[in-house]
Amino acid sequence: MEIKINKNIYRKDCIEKVVETYRQLADINIIDQENFCIIKIEKVDSKYKNIIKDEFCNYLLFEVKKCL
Repeated sequence: MEIKINKNIYRKDCIEKVVETYRQLADINIIDQENFCIIKIEKVDSKYKNIIKDEFCNYLLFEVKKCL
């Protein structure tokens, strides 16, 4: 699965922090593009497969708020 994140809204350091936090649950990679980061989430533990995308985004919002 993929999550497309606008770098004009979300700071790259916050994105990287969330990726590091969630790496224990899945293989997660950042594909850096000009205005976006694409987060690729693969090999998700089956008990988290249905919620990981939403939880990742929620945590990203939380981290961005702390970075402001």
